[in-house]
Amino acid sequence: MVPKKCLPVFVIFLLALLFIMSHNTFSADLPKATQKLLKKNKIDPAVLSGIDSELKVPKKWIEGAKKEGKLRILSTLDPRQAKAIFKPFNERYPFISIEYSRASGPIRRIKTLTALKQGRLVTDILTGVGGSYFLFRKANGLQDLRDIPNLKNNPPGTKDPDGFWVGMHLRYWCMGYNTELVKKEDLPKKWEDLLTN
Repeated sequence: MVPKKCLPVFVIFLLALLFIMSHNTFSADLPKATQKLLKKNKIDPAVLSGIDSELKVPKKWIEGAKKEGKLRILSTLDPRQAKAIFKPFNERYPFISIEYSRASGPIRRIKTLTALKQGRLVTDILTGVGGSYFLFRKANGLQDLRDIPNLKNNPPGTKDPDGFWVGMHLRYWCMGYNTELVKKEDLPKKWEDLLTN
């Protein structure tokens, strides 16, 4: 959830997060913290080819972020994770100060939604709205994210066609079976077959 007035800072933050794990060279403008993360995680720079063009943002977004100066984030990242993610962002955009709060899902959603209905903003970025998505949408508490340059690269199904959410994680579901008890030809062909097979 991103209030409309906070879009410039939010967009820059998202792009900086992508930048942490996505650059094809260790150029002079790459934050030292990012270089360190890439090296530590043994990320092959070849997979990051062309990222500079994907991370370009309009000048007015940078100017807007400089005016706002602060970014409030409410999430479940533990403090150590948050510090690792925010450090490259702070190096790249030293004019934006991050105010981070950690809370459980229900507390994050209820606190933010209650404040929103009272006409107050308690956060700029809220992660994991989950089942409360429709409540935030009804309260006009979501920002259209389709202006984010890199959003077009997300695979189909990982973003809302109306631009109000973007998937942060991918989960692969798979199954194991006992080859002594079940023959390969008797395996279900699709998930629904688990109910009838």
